[in-house]
Amino acid sequence: MSTISPLRVAASVLLAATLSLAGCAPDLGPKPEIRPLSSFETERSITAAGRGEEWPPSQWWRGYNDPQLDGLIEAALADSPDLASAIARVRQARGALQASRSSLLPSLGAQGSGEFAKQSYNNGTPSSALPQGWEDYGTLALSANWNLDIWGKNRALLAAATSATGAALAEVRQAELVLTSEIASSYFDLGRLLEREKVLEEALEVRESSEELTAKRFEHGLENEVPVRQARAEMARARGLIVANREQIARRRHALASLLGAGPDRTHDLVPAQLDGIEVTRVPTDAGIALAGRRPDIVAARRIVEASQSGTEYARKSFLPDVSLGGLLGLTSLGISNLFDDGSDYGSAGAAVSLPIFQGGALSGRYRVARAGYDSMVASYNKTVIEALQEVADAIASRDSASRQREHALNVQTEAEAAFALASQRYGAGLTTYIEVLTSQTSELDARLSALDVQFATLASDIALKRALGGGYAEENDEKANSDD
Repeated sequence: MSTISPLRVAASVLLAATLSLAGCAPDLGPKPEIRPLSSFETERSITAAGRGEEWPPSQWWRGYNDPQLDGLIEAALADSPDLASAIARVRQARGALQASRSSLLPSLGAQGSGEFAKQSYNNGTPSSALPQGWEDYGTLALSANWNLDIWGKNRALLAAATSATGAALAEVRQAELVLTSEIASSYFDLGRLLEREKVLEEALEVRESSEELTAKRFEHGLENEVPVRQARAEMARARGLIVANREQIARRRHALASLLGAGPDRTHDLVPAQLDGIEVTRVPTDAGIALAGRRPDIVAARRIVEASQSGTEYARKSFLPDVSLGGLLGLTSLGISNLFDDGSDYGSAGAAVSLPIFQGGALSGRYRVARAGYDSMVASYNKTVIEALQEVADAIASRDSASRQREHALNVQTEAEAAFALASQRYGAGLTTYIEVLTSQTSELDARLSALDVQFATLASDIALKRALGGGYAEENDEKANSDD
């Protein structure tokens, strides 16, 4: 009759307890969840503005019918360093994905060696049993190993790499959207500044005519010296405004060239075409809900959350044992010429279990880091969604306001021009003072400049709305591109 010793029982209990403790990750409480867009209130600010089913097209800038703008954007998409960097990150993510996928497959290796060696005769083995002198040895072998991934640890790593690749693809689209929208906005702003210079130059001519008129009236004793000084001050002020505006033109040209990935001379002679009008961008009726799949920054943020969640799973499952199968088959012989003779073969096959029992808190620390990273990415995603909804709502409000402001600005300009013409006639006839002319002249200039600014604001708000709606991006297109690759 066999007996079980107390020592063997104690060892078994200790081993079971150790295995139980080794597989336990620390409890860090419930995980936060990303907020769906349907949980945000958007009825009055976004949904109510919906007028159709169509989202902006992927090449939305072509809707402005400006071949010069089309060419600039095509050049920027080809040469932009920011875009090239984002594309490189996609290649990097795909490389990491390929490496992660390999962890689920068996590995196969080959080894071979040949050498001359001499055995020591003084190591305790009789010299008669050892090869005499220097002999040649040869070895050839094949080895195989396969981690069974019973707990899904490597599958979690693959899922993290897959999500990271999706995030990198979405970030490329986001870089494209930012680049194209900034080029379009800068292009039209340059047009505004050039038109503004024309207005300022015309205003300078008027100031010079006023100075000449007041000087003649002073010479004939019809005015004192004050109006003359005022007219000259306004003339100097007009010249200063032109100089300041030219600086803005130069800086806008330089900024636009930088967006194109070129030197500052690239846009030195660029003159944007004038737009007679633009087609109003319609807000889709489902903009408040479907935005999650239409904004590349939201998609990228969600993919990063998914990658962080999979990374947390990988860290949690690292507490569990790894089970692998391995084998070795080879040939070895004393004398390379005997390598393929009968009896030179050797090999082994078996299974192995690896369990982390004591790591000094390393696994627990890595799990806490992974979980904190996931919590942070969830918060970042929620913030991205909130900011996206704000951008859409702001763009809609700005577009509607700019449209109404433009109507008022044109009315103001018409009335101000008429008032200035009337004041000039009255001053020439000696029926009013120069103060009235100066006041109406300043109002007329301000009205013309305001009308220009409001016209650009209409364009800028339209571009901002297209950008806020994702610029024609659709998540399913990225998924297809990723599967094709």
